[in-house]
Amino acid sequence: MAYPLPQAVDPGGWSVDAGRGEVDLTAREMRVPLGDDRHDALVRAHEQAHVRFSPRRARVAERHRLSYMFAEDGRIGLLAAALGVATVPHVDIALVDGASPRDRARVVLALQGSDDETAWRAICGSLSPSHRSCLLAALRVLREGVSDACSSLEAARLIDTLPGARMTSIPSRGQATRWGDLSHERAPMNRPAARGRSRALLADESGSALTFPHRYLLDGRVFGRVVRRRLAGGTLLIDGSASMRWTVEDIDRLLEAVPALLVAVYSGVRSEGVQRTGYLRIIAEGGSVADRSEFFSPRHAGGNVVDGPALRWLADQKPPRAWYSDGLVTGEGDLAAADNLVREVRALIAGAAIRRCGTLEEARDCLGAAAPA
Repeated sequence: MAYPLPQAVDPGGWSVDAGRGEVDLTAREMRVPLGDDRHDALVRAHEQAHVRFSPRRARVAERHRLSYMFAEDGRIGLLAAALGVATVPHVDIALVDGASPRDRARVVLALQGSDDETAWRAICGSLSPSHRSCLLAALRVLREGVSDACSSLEAARLIDTLPGARMTSIPSRGQATRWGDLSHERAPMNRPAARGRSRALLADESGSALTFPHRYLLDGRVFGRVVRRRLAGGTLLIDGSASMRWTVEDIDRLLEAVPALLVAVYSGVRSEGVQRTGYLRIIAEGGSVADRSEFFSPRHAGGNVVDGPALRWLADQKPPRAWYSDGLVTGEGDLAAADNLVREVRALIAGAAIRRCGTLEEARDCLGAAAPA
């Protein structure tokens, strides 16, 4: 077996562990299959090529982030193919079964330069003429700008004009038929999230404090009245897997807008190189929030693994309920969720009125903002 050596192209300390095939260039972490067969070797080569050619920090709007990741997989595949190196990303043709046009187009982007040309051409043929035209425009952008990561973003923007993706999973070579076991944690919460937003000064026609004299000719509401504000809230469950790419600053900004949230982060936990279990960690509750350094568990491994059990927890919490996730779910071993697990997730979402939010802006709109009592 050829063991991956990211430090050969990017000198420094790197962590390499078993996984389905992903690399975090900022944290310098690589998770790839470590088997001896050809597929595993091609996935390792693909992730090694990301280390060589992908930008360390790409400025991508959150609404385009998922499509950008697929497009960047394709750009890397094309670059590697031009150098005579065979690679394959960890996505699989099975993802397109029943998927939306946007999901199918994403898979086609990701498979550029790989051994699966026949497969992605078949997917193109399954699209309507207008959707196929959009996809071909994105492919043209990707191929003509293959040496520039900006082409991945431009291709992603084109793909995101297609009809929206329903929730899917990205299969790897195997599929998980059960979730990992979930453990619960509570981070120490020692700072306020509301930052003094619990009161507001409103203009009124009567009162004892002349506060807004400039409104006399406008509407006569020259007096000030202090009111308590109902801190809108609910429950937010955050997918902490590596594919999400959110930052702790993003979550802090959300909590400033909606300070009374109950917020939990979940992800997989690695043991002996495999993510068989996961954690759910409460990081904000009742107007208090943990320090940013406490948002992730010390056991955080970056997979999904426990989407189902985490959603069961969310279903039992105070509404409104939002799940901030790209919708890509995995089970035990961080393998793609089999159909039985995907069906369970869909049933949980429908039965508990859970809204999946692809961006934090969507989550904020779903959970509301502070309003007068």
